[in-house]
Amino acid sequence: MSSMGQVLGRCWALLGALAGSGCAGALQELDQQHGLYLDGKGVALLLKTRLEELGLLLASYPPLTVAAHQCIKRSISLAVEDAERRGQELRAALSAYQGLGVEMDELASAYGRLKEAVEQKRWALQQLRPTSP
Repeated sequence: MSSMGQVLGRCWALLGALAGSGCAGALQELDQQHGLYLDGKGVALLLKTRLEELGLLLASYPPLTVAAHQCIKRSISLAVEDAERRGQELRAALSAYQGLGVEMDELASAYGRLKEAVEQKRWALQQLRPTSP
């Protein structure tokens, strides 16, 4: 009888392991599908919120005002995109200058000092010129 108990215990353990491994794969797939569902539901809720917002705008403002706001928003968006593009260009130029090393930094500092001295002398010359009445 004890051997029968051992066999049943072993069968029970094997069935438990088999059920656990099968459930783990199924649960993982279920979790992935649930995540995709929640992602889609979130997107749908955002779209519904945007639709409600547009409905409120149309109910609150005349169509010409909404069109003007859209035009202003579009121009601001273009200005932001242009500023971001310009910022990327400047970052690229800065990284190129940084790649030149310390010598270029010293030359740029010297150039800045010379340019400032020239501006000061130009101002002094303008001050010395007689002003016409």
